[in-house]
Amino acid sequence: MIRRPPRSTQSRSSAASDVYKRQIVHYDVNWSAVSGSIAGALGTLKVAVTNVRIGGAGTSNYLVNVTLNNSPTYTDLKGAGATGVTLTPSVVAGTPYVVELRVTLNQAANTYDYGAMAGKEITMNVTFSLTVA
Repeated sequence: MIRRPPRSTQSRSSAASDVYKRQIVHYDVNWSAVSGSIAGALGTLKVAVTNVRIGGAGTSNYLVNVTLNNSPTYTDLKGAGATGVTLTPSVVAGTPYVVELRVTLNQAANTYDYGAMAGKEITMNVTFSLTVA
């Protein structure tokens, strides 16, 4: 039996065609006291991403987008740089909190850019800071 391709193929939308790969990363943040009791205390959590690299070099890092799920929307975390983004709502001491980052690698526009990123790892520094209310 000869298998034939489907008679019609689905076309991708222009927005979807720019995305090469997407990865969702979850960080479990749990604020707890080293000594004493702070259960129920409120704090403000800030997340920052710096030094986004592909294969250790910054030449193709413009192809990487890093966004933070700051419900109900995603916020550009890479664009915020070292300043970071403050999450809402406040974090409650002793209660686990999940931080979701979405890392998107956009499709390279040419073979040179593709060759510079093909098979390379994406690295970045992620910083969490907490201010007690």
